Amino acid sequence: MIETEIMTDKTELDSSLLDLPLPQLTKTTITSEYWASQHQAQRLNSVDVDLQSFWTYYNKECVRALHNGGRYVALRSHRDVVDCIHKLKSGMLRHDIKEELREKLTAPHDNEDEMLDNSIDLAASLLLMMSFCSFAYGFSGRSHLRWSHGSLESFVAAYFDPGTAHLAKENVKMEKIFTARNLCRIAGLDVVWTDNLVDHLRLTDDDRRVHVFHHASFLHVQQQSAESLLPKGLAEETLQTLALLFPSSDTETRKWFSQLSEAGLDKRAIQCGQLKTDHRQTERFRFWNDRLVVLKQVFDEAQPKSLSQWWYDRRNGVQWYCSLIANVPNTDCHPLIPVVKRYTFWVAVLVLVLTIFFGLVQSVEGALQVFASMKPVHILAALAGVAFAFGTLFCLSSNHAIIWLTAFLFCNLILLFVTVRHIQLQENRRNFKRSKQATLNQRINLHEYYLFVLGSGGHTKEMLMMMDDGYCSFETFHRRYLISSGDTMSQNHVVDYEADLKELCTKEGTQTGSYDTVTVTRARKVHQSLLTTPYTALLSILDIFPALMNPPTNVVGARMRYPTCIFTNGPATGFFVGLAAHLLKLLYVVPETSMHIIYIESWARITTLSLTGKLFYYTGIADVLVQHKEVAEKYNVEYCGELVFNARQET
Repeated sequence: MIETEIMTDKTELDSSLLDLPLPQLTKTTITSEYWASQHQAQRLNSVDVDLQSFWTYYNKECVRALHNGGRYVALRSHRDVVDCIHKLKSGMLRHDIKEELREKLTAPHDNEDEMLDNSIDLAASLLLMMSFCSFAYGFSGRSHLRWSHGSLESFVAAYFDPGTAHLAKENVKMEKIFTARNLCRIAGLDVVWTDNLVDHLRLTDDDRRVHVFHHASFLHVQQQSAESLLPKGLAEETLQTLALLFPSSDTETRKWFSQLSEAGLDKRAIQCGQLKTDHRQTERFRFWNDRLVVLKQVFDEAQPKSLSQWWYDRRNGVQWYCSLIANVPNTDCHPLIPVVKRYTFWVAVLVLVLTIFFGLVQSVEGALQVFASMKPVHILAALAGVAFAFGTLFCLSSNHAIIWLTAFLFCNLILLFVTVRHIQLQENRRNFKRSKQATLNQRINLHEYYLFVLGSGGHTKEMLMMMDDGYCSFETFHRRYLISSGDTMSQNHVVDYEADLKELCTKEGTQTGSYDTVTVTRARKVHQSLLTTPYTALLSILDIFPALMNPPTNVVGARMRYPTCIFTNGPATGFFVGLAAHLLKLLYVVPETSMHIIYIESWARITTLSLTGKLFYYTGIADVLVQHKEVAEKYNVEYCGELVFNARQET
């Protein structure tokens, strides 16, 4: 044969079908032998196509055919496959091809007929990307063509163009919304990429999966080849179906396609262009008419089953219309009916959302009323019961949706509790009258226990100056100084201040009371990176809790377990002290009447609050005092005068 003489010197075809990956020279030679005559090979290889997805299919089919040592096929090399393909392209009958292959067998085999039939089917499958062979040892899930006699070209032509159609050739218009992306997100179908042209547009799994032949590059090669055995127009029409499902002008479809990560997917499937309106008719499709009609019917009849499908579905604006006005006579005559048809569903959605919203508002209002009347022990018991119920449901449920819904509801319940409790603390603090209620959590009201946060540097100096107001009777008064780690200057200032206070009290014949110092981790050092600040802030809070909870080791501590007031003028550590105290009250660990947080803004802040001041102001966890009227008027906070200069003056 002429074809055999042409490839006599092409030794690259003599390699085994299992020698992978294929060299580029071997790929080029196979491409020319499969789909081009000698004078067409150069033009075909210059076509701007990427056959990488075809070679993935080629390798996979060869490996599958040579399973179990190749006992089911007679072909061993690429040359064997090419020889068989030449016979197929020449129009030889299947029986004649089989007998010629039998003569080339070097030894008799028990399954000789099976080997020869599988060899012919393998060559036909590689040539046309259609599944002809169904090996007994494997299951591919693909449709298989049963070619038993005649030539390959006549069999394929008869399969794609039968004498009588299975379905009436009705004409159905396919709108622009009819794309693969919308088949998935609106109709709920799954796109299954197939290497079998026979399965293109086939629906399976109770019409929940649609198979799509994605090898656009292979189809372009078939268009360019003068020796293609595909029926005339089949390759072009298949490309048109890809243009229908994957319009290249649709930005959203292109973005959706680019996010697909299936290995071996032909990226040219999204580059097939788009169909004009007059071409979006099923009557324009000769080979795929029936499957397009069925697929369009499945798409039109699909009902949204999830909220996302309802949102994306733009096919029918009257989905709820019939149920609302079905009993109204002559509805089409009313001028408002088209508007009602278009917006009925979204009006219903709006009504549903508003109903849920106002229901939640009423529920929250009722919860607030019940919450306000409950005692702390009852609230904690209720929260524990709810947490136990949610935890049980979370652990016992196997439904992922229920699990996530349970977690979501529990998180919202916790958020609601924190919000309501925070508002309650703010309101109680506003109504708090210290003269009557400040010592409700103490045994007697003759002792005082204050905590002062010294912020180092100028903050410490200002705090001590505000404390040094000339008062010198502290017999039952305990002062606790909270100092950041490494702040030796504040330590020295405290020693000096207490020494001066002792001298003053001795002169006046009064008692100085008692004091102690507690060192905590600094929340944020000067010029510290914001990335590491959360870690040091956490360490600081862990140190702050014991400083707030451990009472003084003296007679005052025996009667005053928690500080009545906490004074701070910044910087960051002061805010975390206030936050820790607020959290303890929020969780009912300490009485609300203890740990009254007072933030005094630095005298240096003349026009605006500092960052720490803004944190206290916007969170509402402390009483904010400022020393300048301009700042007080700007933020509507309490003006306390220039406390720094109210310090004791030497006489």
